[in-house]
Amino acid sequence: MKSILIIIEEVGAYNYIEPVIEKLLSHEVHIYLYINHKLKISTTSTFKLRKVFKFLLFHEINELNLNKFSCLVVSATGKKIENEIVTKAIKFNVRSIQFVDNIYGWKRRLSYKKKTVFPKYLAVINNQCKILAQKEGIPCKIIKVVGHPAWEKIHSNFARKNTNTLFIGSPINEIYKNKLGYTEKEVWDMCIKIHKHYPNLIKNIKYLLHPMQKNPPYISNNYLIKRITKNNKFYGQVIGIYSSLLTEAYLQGKKVISIQPKNKEDNWILSRLYNEHYIHSYKNLITGLTKKTQNSKKLFYEMKNSKIRLYNLINDSV
Repeated sequence: MKSILIIIEEVGAYNYIEPVIEKLLSHEVHIYLYINHKLKISTTSTFKLRKVFKFLLFHEINELNLNKFSCLVVSATGKKIENEIVTKAIKFNVRSIQFVDNIYGWKRRLSYKKKTVFPKYLAVINNQCKILAQKEGIPCKIIKVVGHPAWEKIHSNFARKNTNTLFIGSPINEIYKNKLGYTEKEVWDMCIKIHKHYPNLIKNIKYLLHPMQKNPPYISNNYLIKRITKNNKFYGQVIGIYSSLLTEAYLQGKKVISIQPKNKEDNWILSRLYNEHYIHSYKNLITGLTKKTQNSKKLFYEMKNSKIRLYNLINDSV
C-alpha cells in the first residue's frame, strides 16, 4: 500500500489540505501526518482524520526512513521542519510537493535562515499566482496550478443584511515587527472609531483571535472571541488586513474589507488579483463600508475542481 507523509505547520495550510486528505484516505492510502501541536484542530476535523495511519510527534520526524514513502506533501510557511524534510527528500530521491494557500512571500515560504530549497512541485492557486511566483525566482517547471480545495467547498448563500462586523486578527506584529509601516492596533483603532461615530456602518464589532496569536493588549475582553462557526450569518461584514479568512467571507457573499495603511506591499489576494481595492485610511474606510457587497463569481469559477486537481498531482507523484 502507498504511504504518504504530510507535514502541516499553520492552520490555513491545514484547512487547504483537509479535503484532499479525506479523498486520499477514501482510497486506502497510508497517511503519516504531522500537525504543529500549537494548531487547534476542531472536533469535526479530528473525526475526519480518524483513518490516518499514524499521527507523528515532532521528535519522530527526524527518525523517519523517507524511503518508505512514495511522496511527501508539506506546507510552505518558511519553517525549519519544512526546509529540513524537503532537503532530506531530495537526498533520498523522494518526490515532494509543497503548496502555498496565498499570493505572497513565495521565496520566503520555501526558505529557512536564507537557505532556499525547492520541492519537486509547488502547488499554487491560479495562473496569476504562477506569474508572481516566477517573478520571485521560483522555477517555472516546478509550479502547478491547482486552485484551493478549501475555497472550492464554500457556497455563496448569504447576502449582507446587517453591519455586525467581525475583525479577523492576525499575528503580523509577531511576524513582521515594524516592517510593514503600520501595526494591527492602528487598523483596529480605525474600526473602533467608526463603530463609535458611525454605528450605522459598524453596528457592533468582535475581534477573532488567530490560533497562532497571543492576546493583543489593545483588545479588551468584551471584544475578543477565539472561535466562530463556519458560514456564521450573524456577521454581515468582515474586516482584516490580508487574512485568508477574508477570502472565505468574500466567497460566502459577505462584505469584505482589507485595511493596509501606509502600505509598502499589497498582500491581499482580492486586491492583487480581482480588483477589490484595499483601504488605506479612516476616510477611505468610511467610503468602503457604504459600498455594495462584491461579486465573487470569477474566484468561484477559478476554484472549480481544486480538490481533484491537487489529488491528481499527489496521486501521480506516488
